[in-house]
Amino acid sequence: MATANEIFDQANVLLKQTKFTEASSLYMLLIQNGVEDEIIFANKAVCDGQTRNFVDSFIASHNAIKIDPNFASAINLRGVANQMLNNITKAELDYERAADLGDSMAKNNAVQIKYKRLGELEKKMAGAASGNFKLDLSNIFFVSNSHQRLENGRIVSDNPNSGRAIRIENNINGGQGHTVSIYSLDGIHPVWKNYLQMSPKQMKVVSEINNKVLLAGYGSDTNGESFANYELAIKHDIGDIESIELKIKDRNIAIVYKK
Repeated sequence: MATANEIFDQANVLLKQTKFTEASSLYMLLIQNGVEDEIIFANKAVCDGQTRNFVDSFIASHNAIKIDPNFASAINLRGVANQMLNNITKAELDYERAADLGDSMAKNNAVQIKYKRLGELEKKMAGAASGNFKLDLSNIFFVSNSHQRLENGRIVSDNPNSGRAIRIENNINGGQGHTVSIYSLDGIHPVWKNYLQMSPKQMKVVSEINNKVLLAGYGSDTNGESFANYELAIKHDIGDIESIELKIKDRNIAIVYKK
């Protein structure tokens, strides 16, 4: 069986050959076996970005930065992932931080994204002024640094330093509504061996009033498990998401994810 060093070397060769999917799989194999290194995470982020798996690229670069907070190229990579996941403000912050640390690509990215952020802000303000603002649910990636768990309406746990990311996108199966997934930013799942905290759920908007959007699960997955037990409530201020609450109705559980 190949050693960790041999797998790492093989992954690096595949990366140089632009075989990004194969290289990413080998970097992930190392992570699954407890080998955590900022270079492994950063290289995986490159591969995932090249294959447009921007959630995976965000998580990998985020983990590289957790190991080395001054890893300029990893910060720039996270900025790219943030930008592609529509987190424009956070992308700009990442680019500026990476540029300050000397990353040349980030300097160019920081200049370009300022105009995009200003354009997005103008659109939001115009929509708010006309009363026609609608939260775009086609590309949301909300990063939460704390969450509370409630059972039967009572707080049973408070997690102030727990990283999660909620992904909302157009229905990945091509149907109505949206797909909602939740990822852990604190490490891989011990059983699933990936970063999924909640597997994708099919939902559709049932109400959108002022600064709150409510989605409810409908239909079922390929195993026949109903999505109807799940609800998602998004609170925002002209598109700036403040919190997301997940309800699991049959278990009387609610989890509130905050910035």
